[in-house]
Amino acid sequence: MSGLPGFRSTTLLLAVIIFASRARAQDAAAPATTPTGVQWPQYETPLGSYTVPAKGAEVSYHSPTDREIDSPLMPGSTSGLVHTLITETENGCRIMEVIMGRLSPNPPYTSLPIQFFVDGVTLPLDWNGFIANSLFSADGRHYLLVGIPKNGGFAAVLDGTAVNLPPQIGSAAPAGSLSPEGQHPAFEWGRYPNLKSAVLEAPTEELLDAPLYSPDGATQLYFRKSATGWQVVVNGKPGDAYEDILITPLKPGPQVTFSADSKHFGFIAKTGNQSFAVIDAKVGPNFENVGNLVFSADGQHYAYLASKANDRYLIVVDGKEQKEYTNVSAPALSPDGKHVAYLASNTPPPAPPAAASGARPSTPPRAPLLFAVVDGAEEAKHREVSNPQFSANGAHFAYSARDAAGYCIVMDGTPGPVCSANLSNYLTFSADGKHFAYPYWTGSDLFMMVDGTQMPLPAIGTPTLNAPRMVFSPDGEHRAYVSGDMFEQASPMRTKVKSSPALIVVIDGKPGPIFDTVPQGLFVKDVAKMLAKPEFFLTSGANAPVLFSQDGKHSAYRAGKDGREFLVIDQVSQSQTYDSILAGPVRRKDGALEYLAEDTRNGNTNLYRVVVPNFSAPAK
Repeated sequence: MSGLPGFRSTTLLLAVIIFASRARAQDAAAPATTPTGVQWPQYETPLGSYTVPAKGAEVSYHSPTDREIDSPLMPGSTSGLVHTLITETENGCRIMEVIMGRLSPNPPYTSLPIQFFVDGVTLPLDWNGFIANSLFSADGRHYLLVGIPKNGGFAAVLDGTAVNLPPQIGSAAPAGSLSPEGQHPAFEWGRYPNLKSAVLEAPTEELLDAPLYSPDGATQLYFRKSATGWQVVVNGKPGDAYEDILITPLKPGPQVTFSADSKHFGFIAKTGNQSFAVIDAKVGPNFENVGNLVFSADGQHYAYLASKANDRYLIVVDGKEQKEYTNVSAPALSPDGKHVAYLASNTPPPAPPAAASGARPSTPPRAPLLFAVVDGAEEAKHREVSNPQFSANGAHFAYSARDAAGYCIVMDGTPGPVCSANLSNYLTFSADGKHFAYPYWTGSDLFMMVDGTQMPLPAIGTPTLNAPRMVFSPDGEHRAYVSGDMFEQASPMRTKVKSSPALIVVIDGKPGPIFDTVPQGLFVKDVAKMLAKPEFFLTSGANAPVLFSQDGKHSAYRAGKDGREFLVIDQVSQSQTYDSILAGPVRRKDGALEYLAEDTRNGNTNLYRVVVPNFSAPAK
């Protein structure tokens, strides 16, 4: 195979030299026709030096396309920590590095200045202490840094320009946040429930938390302290005040939900021991508890879960109460809001366990969910049901069910074949809702169910760890998944990656070449860490295992062989290889593929932004 990883012909070396001298702006000058042959042109732009994270570095996932890596400096370097933030959006890939916590190598071991790099470019910041926050905006175009400069106090930088912090911050280290488009920073300091926040384009005042923004960034909402509680402020206009605002369980802050079209919003408020939903400033009925507020994709309908004092649960749809049960799941709305579904139970809940003397009372146990309710109609009962979901067009509704024989996927009320485990988390619909796929197995035989038809999966090793998620092309006519033999049982309690794994990508039922790795879009050297967060690497988003062009005619994914990483386009390994691909590939709005890579050349490890133009038609 001419595209063997690690093989660099004289032609490729010459091309790399030429490409390295071109700026990213020259993407537009690339030929406007699909390349002939199997090797696609890749335009490489050097971004500067890069500090490689130590093996096994801890990775934090904020979303499938946004992650942080904290790692000690490599052996032989001055002691310190490297904090790397990587984000992938339809505007491309961004990377930020902060090297901090270092000491000089000789007595008196004074601290060294913090170093900042954004896309490989050094930021001239004379900071020497603590970093409170570093983040990119949701669209990836802007960044914010908050920390301590050499002369003390606190400082913030937005896209390299200093931001004036409010004088009320005092000695509490502030954290920062950005609106989705990155134009409006806000800062929070203190600890909940005495947290304070400031919106810099508005007068500084005590807020419940940082301002929240609609998906399009056009609506800003926050709650400010008032004489009677917390007053909602929307785009600078004060609204009603509420005694208390429900906060999210994991992160202190108001539980606010925006519709996908950004035209509607809702939150949960409290008065005394009563909770209620507020939808577009309209107050709903009182309940003991309210939560799980969702809008339909078109923004025209909403639903939420509510409970009453007698341990009865129900769903409220557009302000109308549905039937009460002993337990109810969070609601699922079809995209057009015309259909609502949830899981429910009508059996008595189990008796609460006896509390130890002096112990705090625990949450009363809830009855197991036994059946689905679709548009008010109860479907067949099972021992257990879970994971309800609509297809993107609302034409199909599915959930997982368990009975004595095992698990199955119930699609539109019809149970599928029985398998050995719950694989509903791997169920995938095409964007148009016409196709669906999920893996299932009986015994040691693993299969893929595609539109109700059984298809064998080639080269599967341990099925419990290789259950693949299908990725559909945007037009729904092509499909791909990652398969192979990667894991082995090291002990009854531990699974490890094989010393010689073999992975393949199957596109439209045809297996591709065998690789050592198919990282599926995440920068994780230790594949076992990916298994701890399967919802992040088994995704169909910007960093899905396989990217298709808009028309489905081309495919691309990242793979590794013999210690080198590269792209595979239309199942052909591309000859341009790197030590590691850090981010991407992502399909940009202009139709190009983009990824960030690191490579060691002449003893120096550098970052590279690499662009494959004209991979797909521009986004509409």
